[in-house]
Amino acid sequence: MAYSYNEIDGVGMRFREAYNERYINSLRFVDYSNYKSEDASIALENLGKSF
Repeated sequence: MAYSYNEIDGVGMRFREAYNERYINSLRFVDYSNYKSEDASIALENLGKSF
C-alpha cells in the first residue's frame, strides 16, 4: 500500500508492507513495515514497484 501525507516542508510518501496478519474475535490485525523513498520524483502509483 502506498500513500502520501502532509509534512511541514511538503508532501511525503511511504510504502507499507503488511505481514503477520491475524484475526482475534473477528477483528483483523496486521503489522506493517514502512518504507520511505529518498527519491521524491517517483510518482505515488509507482512507489510499490520501487521496493
